Amino acid sequence: MEHTYEVKAYDRENQLIVDTYLDVPTSQVQYINENSWSYPTTSYVAVDGQKQLVQTDRERFWRYYVQEVLPTIHEQLDLDEQSGMTKPLFHSLTLDVTMSEAETKLDFEHERISSMEALHEDLYFNTLEYYRELGLQKKVGLLGIHRVRCCLLCMSLKEVNRKPILQLLVGKTFKHRLVDLFNRCFFKNNEIHYETDQHVERKVTYSNDLEDERIVEAAKQPGVSAFEVSRSFNGNPIYAFEITAETNASWQSARKLGVYKPTILIETGHHANEVSSVPALYELMKSIDQETLKAITIVAIPGSNPDGTALHQQLIKEHPEWKHHAARFNAVGLEFNHVRFQDSVFGEAMSVPALINRWLPDVYLDNHGIPAHEWIQPFAGYNSPPRFPVSYWLPNAMMYGIGKDVVDCEEHRLILDKATVWSAKAIGKNDRLYNKNKQWQSRIKRYAYPHVAKKFPLPTVHHMIFNRWQEKEDSDSTHYIYRYPELCSLEIVTEAADETVYGDWLDDCVNGQRLFNESIIEMVASTNQTIEKESTSKRFGLRRSRPLRIK
Repeated sequence: MEHTYEVKAYDRENQLIVDTYLDVPTSQVQYINENSWSYPTTSYVAVDGQKQLVQTDRERFWRYYVQEVLPTIHEQLDLDEQSGMTKPLFHSLTLDVTMSEAETKLDFEHERISSMEALHEDLYFNTLEYYRELGLQKKVGLLGIHRVRCCLLCMSLKEVNRKPILQLLVGKTFKHRLVDLFNRCFFKNNEIHYETDQHVERKVTYSNDLEDERIVEAAKQPGVSAFEVSRSFNGNPIYAFEITAETNASWQSARKLGVYKPTILIETGHHANEVSSVPALYELMKSIDQETLKAITIVAIPGSNPDGTALHQQLIKEHPEWKHHAARFNAVGLEFNHVRFQDSVFGEAMSVPALINRWLPDVYLDNHGIPAHEWIQPFAGYNSPPRFPVSYWLPNAMMYGIGKDVVDCEEHRLILDKATVWSAKAIGKNDRLYNKNKQWQSRIKRYAYPHVAKKFPLPTVHHMIFNRWQEKEDSDSTHYIYRYPELCSLEIVTEAADETVYGDWLDDCVNGQRLFNESIIEMVASTNQTIEKESTSKRFGLRRSRPLRIK
């Protein structure tokens, strides 16, 4: 079009009555390298009809950051083949930016106008992309799509009427535990006890009374045991629940229980700004009955990213309703799923593999979330970052699913087909979730899907979006079902529009996560599995076939 916006209106006789336009000034700025550009809106001054562009504070800051700050940090880095993959590039990058910008909450769902939130997102994700590109150029350890996210961006972005201010701090070194001092963690008399054979000076390094109290209370439920499965990069404990049928036995063998009945592994709180999955797990634990637990075992992680959670709690004190993707990853900005099953300093990457090794679960439910309001990044093309295969510019659903589909594994695909129906029907029975899903789908169909279908896919099952990620079996994969399809029958990612939400909105997301998980539990528990006896002159054993049998 000749203009940014063109408006034409016609009367009932189809006569043109309004013909006007609006041109929005834009500027060309460098994205993250010399060969890519973005075109954010800017400002101008007009004198006698002559317009002259004037850079906004955000644009001037962005140009300085990309052209001066990032290259200067780059020059100070000592890179080797493991940099940014199994160890951080540096410990922290802290930006404290003060600008006078608009911050307006709209009277429509969770939407808002916040140029500073948009800058916050640009700084975080575009910095990560900068180091990814650096790895591709240097052909060192940074090489590998989506691997480099090793920066902590803890920003205080304040909207005040004053001259813009920037404070930048870079922490070059990092520390991590060289020895795991604790052999075992258990609960006794409502207290957490650690066993160790080494002398340890008494020192409080971490305290989160609310979370510990919730875990202790949950462990009082029949058939529930809780223990520390790993420790995060910053040394914070990561707990696990094992939920089995109530028994008087002092000890149970995970492997033997796994033969008699299927095991379902649930991970929550992987991305710390996605806030509904952890409370949904506690609600789920209250609703599981003993009859169900006679048919299955549930193993769950009530928050697998405590470092991200701690950062999120800091960030929401100043901006309680921003998406806060700076708290999405771990303490050093790493998507720790990408270093699972690898030797690294990131303990949060070890919790799921540890439980897989202990239980060999049949099903893995990975609870996640998406933004509840528009996600725009002016310095990245007004879209969510290019590292994401689909766009989250507009929220597409209150609740939806993603199934991991193993190429050439037809039995697994049939199980996934049935799981999509079970979960979609469960969500559809909740009127609030059903209506919100329907409303948001209609919005996507009107404004997004017809124009960029690949970025806004809309595959639906019983009116609920259910995407599929298709990959081949790969013994090096960090995804459970692609790595071990002979063990894992089903892996699903659940998604709720829950990034930093509260009140009724959070309640809806919690209900959605709970209903989704319950539907898969019910599906697996409803089918008796075949157990075969193996007997020879030298040994006797039991065997349960995989993948699962599902009605």
